[in-house]
Amino acid sequence: MDNNTTAATTTTTTGEAKLKLALYQGGGVDKSHNLRIAAEVIRDAASHGAHLIVFPELFVNGYETGTNLVSGAEPITGPAITTISALAKANNIAVCVGYSEVEGPSTTSTTSASASEAVSVSGDSRPVVYNSAVLIGADGQVLLNYRKTHLWSQYEAKYFTSGSIMPPVVSVNGVKVTILICWDIEFPEPARVVALRGAELILVPTANVTALASEVMIKTRAFENDVFIAYANRVQNDFVGYSVIIAPDAVTLAEGSREKEELLYAEIAPHKAEYVEKDHRNPFFEARNLALYTDITTQTVPPTN
Repeated sequence: MDNNTTAATTTTTTGEAKLKLALYQGGGVDKSHNLRIAAEVIRDAASHGAHLIVFPELFVNGYETGTNLVSGAEPITGPAITTISALAKANNIAVCVGYSEVEGPSTTSTTSASASEAVSVSGDSRPVVYNSAVLIGADGQVLLNYRKTHLWSQYEAKYFTSGSIMPPVVSVNGVKVTILICWDIEFPEPARVVALRGAELILVPTANVTALASEVMIKTRAFENDVFIAYANRVQNDFVGYSVIIAPDAVTLAEGSREKEELLYAEIAPHKAEYVEKDHRNPFFEARNLALYTDITTQTVPPTN
């Protein structure tokens, strides 16, 4: 596995929060194999001094596994996330990983529930399953669990229920962190919402078959919201890689290749002088004219004529 490190060019003010971020580009379709890969990658990232690592969308289960996204779904207290939590604690590193989450009787308990035991959606026979990502602290405790709110395509809609809550912002090594998943970041509103909540770093587990988001959209979202964005994509099986870590000034701090499984690294330091100066030049939040934007929440689609 390649380890690509991007060195910072400036330093932060003494005492300001910063962290070393690792991003894993890769992913398979077998849960047991994926968990073995996670153990190896987490240890590797921790040995390189990373405080936080982010994995791609549905890393635990595999994105392209069809009905297994339901049959292999687990609650957050299930064995897969329990394993990831133990790895985070053992290696003293925070971990963000995507998984297929079933909502069931054991969701808030310490025992596992299978998808067949889960509650159904509106009385039909389907379990409630979410395309989720969890952020686990270096102590092994869950910091936040986010359920994807913008499902992409009929493929995702077939297996998943949309989440209904935007994620909170939590602290990792003093940096304010949150999660969006794949298509969420392609809408301007979710990134703006979490930025207004104070996010300095948005983790985006993704499974993308085009490079457009990596090349254009992620830079735009980072620049317009004064945030770092870590966009962790899958490779192989039509997925294009090109994972990126982008700074608030739209500079690429680290970039993955087209096909290789690899680890990327970058320093996340929100209070570097160039980022603060960029915010002063372009005060996107303060300069908004909110009275003009009511159509965003009241108009669902453009007029047809």
